[in-house]
Amino acid sequence: MTANATVTVTAESLRRFVTALFTRVGMSDTHAATVADVLVWADLRGVASHGVTRVPRYVELVAAGDINPRPAMQVRTDTRAAVLLDADRAAGPVAMTDGMRRAIEKARSAGVGLALVRATTHTAALGYYTLMA
Repeated sequence: MTANATVTVTAESLRRFVTALFTRVGMSDTHAATVADVLVWADLRGVASHGVTRVPRYVELVAAGDINPRPAMQVRTDTRAAVLLDADRAAGPVAMTDGMRRAIEKARSAGVGLALVRATTHTAALGYYTLMA
């Protein structure tokens, strides 16, 4: 293979590979799969700056202690329509996905839902979370 060769893989293969990388640095299978899904999603939409190109940086952040691979996320404030989630330095995609799920639940019961997430890291492509709603 030459230095300029192009390698094409399926999105599912890439998800599995990235998931495996993150489990190797200590993330749970579920959290690793969430981060992989968000990063691959970004690449599939042409947002490479927030896709799997972030993997080396995320691994560095885990090694440096900036990303907690096993966060104990906690709800700090919970009202009928809003929630404040302390992410315990979770990878951004893990914290943001959890926050958006909580906001959706609030919206279903209260008509509007707001989730605020603190103590997280790089969130990857924000469009992923808005499309969840």
